[in-house]
Amino acid sequence: MPENTATPTLLVINRWLVIILAVLMVVTAALAGNGLFKRGSDPWLITGHQHLGNLIFFVAIAQVAICYALYSQARLRGSVMLTSIGVLILTIAQFGLGYATRENLVNIVGWHIAVGVGLTAVVGVLITQLWQQSAPPKG
Repeated sequence: MPENTATPTLLVINRWLVIILAVLMVVTAALAGNGLFKRGSDPWLITGHQHLGNLIFFVAIAQVAICYALYSQARLRGSVMLTSIGVLILTIAQFGLGYATRENLVNIVGWHIAVGVGLTAVVGVLITQLWQQSAPPKG
């Protein structure tokens, strides 16, 4: 009987979900940069940044849930699961810092930017790990 080496559907979905997460992060950063430094008179840029930040939070939750489902089926390496959890933790920190900038922009925005850069790097690592992840046969 031939061995089933097909990539699980959840793994394919999660690969693309994490790529979407990365694209959303770049768009969100561009909106914030334009809203803060270039076109401060366009409040929709910051509002768009905030709305995309909320979407990113939910996408991060979805990707860690899918990673856990794959990990619990022995379809995902533990290191990938840990990176996925790291993405969620950094996203939660970023989410909190984002809301904190509404009260104290000057003192918090530096941390918000730094965590965003780190989060982008960790998402890049997760993308690489997921695309290198082969589908181990179950059983």
